[in-house]
Amino acid sequence: MPGRKLLYLLRTSADDAHGDSLLPQSTSSSPQDNISVVLLDGLTAGGAPVPGRTYVLQDESGVTTLPSGVSMLSYTDLLNLIFEMDSTIVL
Repeated sequence: MPGRKLLYLLRTSADDAHGDSLLPQSTSSSPQDNISVVLLDGLTAGGAPVPGRTYVLQDESGVTTLPSGVSMLSYTDLLNLIFEMDSTIVL
């Protein structure tokens, strides 16, 4: 069975999302699943590990310093990512 493409849009911190058990742990999701996480409003991942590829939504402040393993995502790229995924979960 092919893996699912899942997109998580976090409006809260990753710590809060893990506390609600809505964001999967890195080890709990199927290895075939393709998981992407977008941190909205310049949120940081905090201490909780975030599964899959992690992005920060580009904002008008022009911040160029990103934590290791986090990429900048434009609004256009975000829309393309939403349409590409099987499911989008907003937390």
